[in-house]
Amino acid sequence: MRETTRSGSGPWRKTKEWWNCPGCGWLGRPDLGDRPILHPFRRLTGEYGECVFCGEEDCNRASEAFVYDDWLCEWVVCVACGRENTRRIRPAPK
Repeated sequence: MRETTRSGSGPWRKTKEWWNCPGCGWLGRPDLGDRPILHPFRRLTGEYGECVFCGEEDCNRASEAFVYDDWLCEWVVCVACGRENTRRIRPAPK
C-alpha cells in the first residue's frame, strides 16, 4: 500500500488520506470508524480518467455505484493528488 498525497503547492490542503494498492486496485481510508478500510475501486479511462483538479491522466478511480438524490452516482478519487468527488452517472432507475 502507498499513501496518496498531493504534490505541488497551493491553498488547498488534503484532509483525507487515501491509500492505494497498486496490485489490486483497491483504495482505502483509515478514518472510517467501524466500517471496512479497503473498498474496491475501478480505474476510469478516457475523459473520466483525467483528474479535473490536478490534470493527471488515467489517475481517477471510481467506487461501486450508489443512489443519491435520485441519481446513480460514483465516488471518484484521484490517486495522484488525493482529491475526491461524487460523479453523477444517470438518473436512478425507478
